Amino acid sequence: MKKFLLFLFVIAIFAIGGLYGYKKLSTDERKNEIIQMFNKELLNDFVESKKSVMERLKTAKDKEEGNKIYSEYVATNKLMLEKINEAHSELLENVFMADSKYNFTPEEWKTVNNYLKDYDLELIDMGEGNAMIAQVPNFYYDIFKDYVTDDYRDYLELVAKEYSEPYFGIEEILVSHEKIADRLLAWEDFQKKYPNSDFLAEADIEANVYRRAYILGAYNLHTREGGSENPELYYIPDNILKEFNRFIETNPDSPTVEYINFYLENYKNPNIEEILYDKFEKEIVKDYESENSNEPVIKDTLEVITEEDKESKGE
Repeated sequence: MKKFLLFLFVIAIFAIGGLYGYKKLSTDERKNEIIQMFNKELLNDFVESKKSVMERLKTAKDKEEGNKIYSEYVATNKLMLEKINEAHSELLENVFMADSKYNFTPEEWKTVNNYLKDYDLELIDMGEGNAMIAQVPNFYYDIFKDYVTDDYRDYLELVAKEYSEPYFGIEEILVSHEKIADRLLAWEDFQKKYPNSDFLAEADIEANVYRRAYILGAYNLHTREGGSENPELYYIPDNILKEFNRFIETNPDSPTVEYINFYLENYKNPNIEEILYDKFEKEIVKDYESENSNEPVIKDTLEVITEEDKESKGE
């Protein structure tokens, strides 16, 4: 009997080992399949372009030349990333399709980004069923921080922080109300510190986007409640009012204070969001056009408060 039980035990061990080996083989095969989905030649071109720029920076005569190299590289990189995304369009268009070989599990998504990080790239979920391949958040900052002027360095550091922790998802704010204030103030401080920077317009765009989100909120951050049937019933939640007052008291010289006060004085106006929204939109579009005179403004990329947000608020 003991020999029989021992025999069964040995058979069980072999069976389990076989299953484990099969599972590992299957996992490895899937990993290899995923890696083969990417155009290694284009990825290597991206790396070689970075190496070339870093060599140029080492021989730059001053930081102003470093600024020029940065601007040229951004333009070149934009085209390279467009080419990479175009070459992987089938993957990107089907990554959220349930029956597609490109539909990655969370673990497979990690496999993809573990592979792409060797090229300073990552696969990003853009929301609403969209994905793209982009450089890692600190890409430009790590390359240029020691070779450009202070305003370029600080701008790239702010942008790296933005990309590493996005504040806005699919119609929702992903960070705390206080964190929105911190980011808003960071961009306002940049404008004060570098009034003649090449990035002044971009900083103003960022400040206005955060300003709009901070004051008007989103469907998961209501800065006023009630009143959908009767505007006189609108009120500002205590936690929002407390945060607004904190901001005003601690940052009296911030340009945002004027907008907060206007909102506090007029929040019962049924059109207050449209009034402020239009003002912020005009500021953003003006700054965008000043920096991109040959490019049309894509308003969808600038919107924070959408019609869907308003409907979800009962307005």
